Amino acid sequence: MALDIKLTLTITVRRVQASTVPTDRHEISDATLTAHTADLIAMPRLAEANSFVLHAPLELLARTALLPYVDPASRHHARDRISEIAASYALFEPADFPARHRSFEGVVDAVAHLVDAMSANDLAGADEAADWLGTHLSPIELTDALADSILSSLAAAAHAPIFFWLTRRVNPRSNLTGRLLRPLVRELTRHSAKQLRWIDHPTGDALTSAIPAATGNDMTAALAATPRLGEGPSNSIAPTMSRVDSAELATALLGPVCGTGEIGDRGRAVMRAAAWSMLGEPPTHSAYGWTHA
Repeated sequence: MALDIKLTLTITVRRVQASTVPTDRHEISDATLTAHTADLIAMPRLAEANSFVLHAPLELLARTALLPYVDPASRHHARDRISEIAASYALFEPADFPARHRSFEGVVDAVAHLVDAMSANDLAGADEAADWLGTHLSPIELTDALADSILSSLAAAAHAPIFFWLTRRVNPRSNLTGRLLRPLVRELTRHSAKQLRWIDHPTGDALTSAIPAATGNDMTAALAATPRLGEGPSNSIAPTMSRVDSAELATALLGPVCGTGEIGDRGRAVMRAAAWSMLGEPPTHSAYGWTHA
């Protein structure tokens, strides 16, 4: 049965692929191929996104970044995989209506509209603002404009930081559309209540005893002091992070070592902790905790 399902899906993807990607995709440039794929993936779906839909823009960005490093003998396979992302994405119907083209007075106006729409779970309103911002801003400008507003969201499996990091890395040397933001914003808006909240309200001892110039060793010690909470109801991103989103845990442990200024060694300490997690923790966490590190 599983083999039959896989075979049927493969045949269906190939058929959809023929109608969604250029027929001459092996002759067109990498930039044209990836840009065409991005145009297709930038269209949100009406139904709530599953894991593949959430990851499709991220996979496209990551594969675009890696494409220049692929062995020439294998480039056609790598390019086929990029076109298959669009074909698979097209299977998840129905696609949403095109974004309503609305004029904004500028970036500040568009961001304010986006934030208000997300808070109100207004899918169409958030989409039109995301479409405008993705069309008018460069990747760096897009990140700078939206970081404070949406990086704390745990919706969409907390993919916003991954998206912004990848698009800044890829887009300066490609023509991928910034409208890839639209599917991400759709899910952030659908579940806008899922937020990481401790970072907005550091209180009590964590604030008054903040280390003036916290080091990487300070961050390592804070992370090592995190108590073992045992298995939670789910090992997906939002439930896992919400378990420590409190004054007693995240605020008390991380508040003193976050501070301001360059992340530097503190950021590297966090990455080392993530690596230790991958090596030493049960593989049941690999699907979410490891892949999102």
